[in-house]
Amino acid sequence: MERDGRKSVTRVVAWTAAVAIGAAVLLAAIVSSQTQPQDPGPIAPKISIKGPALRFLATQILFVSRSTGFALAADEPPGANSGPLTIYRTGNGGRTWFRVFATQLNTAAPVALRQLGSSQVALVGLAGITYISSDAGGPWKAVRMPAQTTDAAFVSFASPSVWYAMGNIRGGMGRDTYTVYRSGNTGKTWTAMQTFTGLPATGIAFAAANAGAGWIGQIPPTPGWVTWGRTGGSTSVETFYGGVPLGSTPLREYQLATYPPTFFSATTGVMPVVMQLQTPVTWLTTTHDGGAHWSTPVRVPGSVYTSTDPLHIWAAGGHRLWRTVDGGKHWYAAELPRGFAITAIDFLNPQLGWAIAKRAGHVWLVVTSDGGRRWAARR
Repeated sequence: MERDGRKSVTRVVAWTAAVAIGAAVLLAAIVSSQTQPQDPGPIAPKISIKGPALRFLATQILFVSRSTGFALAADEPPGANSGPLTIYRTGNGGRTWFRVFATQLNTAAPVALRQLGSSQVALVGLAGITYISSDAGGPWKAVRMPAQTTDAAFVSFASPSVWYAMGNIRGGMGRDTYTVYRSGNTGKTWTAMQTFTGLPATGIAFAAANAGAGWIGQIPPTPGWVTWGRTGGSTSVETFYGGVPLGSTPLREYQLATYPPTFFSATTGVMPVVMQLQTPVTWLTTTHDGGAHWSTPVRVPGSVYTSTDPLHIWAAGGHRLWRTVDGGKHWYAAELPRGFAITAIDFLNPQLGWAIAKRAGHVWLVVTSDGGRRWAARR
């Protein structure tokens, strides 16, 4: 499986919407009490970041074992808004890094590092351009996805060999046309599974290679509606309306976008529900029966997060890093030194994780071995 099979996923939500600033301020007041820790909790209140910065500007990290990891770096020329992306590799848990591959992608489009099984790594980019390394960092080869696959969220690796992709043609009146493709031979050939017209989508995900359906995130036009789609064997897609209990949360009042769920097993997974404000706000809803029922969403602090299962979630925003071990019922926060912000998080298991801390155009790699209670810069 892809990154989902490793039971961890990192997402940076970047949707924006034309919503009044006053509404965003009101929302912050409403939900702030739900995101603050109820007590100090078992976490160090301060994070110490000492030592030299990384020699490259890492934007994403992905560790496939305790020792082997990858970083995506943007080599931006002075004054440029975008630059080429380069992949770096470490073989000792992040102590030293080596430049292994210069891609043809750049920072102007959404890209994502993904894990495929135990020994493959993929970098998925705009227009379906994907690079694959079959031995955890060796030679990289380019694989062309089906035409009009718009970005990384529209590609799903159900297994190391079974891949799915969804092409998109923008339509009118809030409805787009999509085609779902499947490859059973690592992208060598593709078969169109179905074409359908539906609500604007945010991406697609398949829980497993033999899954009967894939999940499609959607953006409905009506405030307070939670919708998502599920592919089938026909020429249409089944859309679910309001299957997530919103309770008394502020979600009822705003336009929402769902993202494809991350499944940790055949039955258990989490699905992001994003409030499309000037500064988007992410909530997570959980299923334990393969998507038949979903829990009332819990709010995720910050804009960057990762999880290894529905209970263990880490999030970051501003100068804080949060941790929860009960699915978001209680969050415990740690403060970063002045001027620092976490821009990427990756956990191998509920105890071992890494994060990228940025300050003044430089980045540091910080690591934890106790689930995020204490962090220290990797030397």
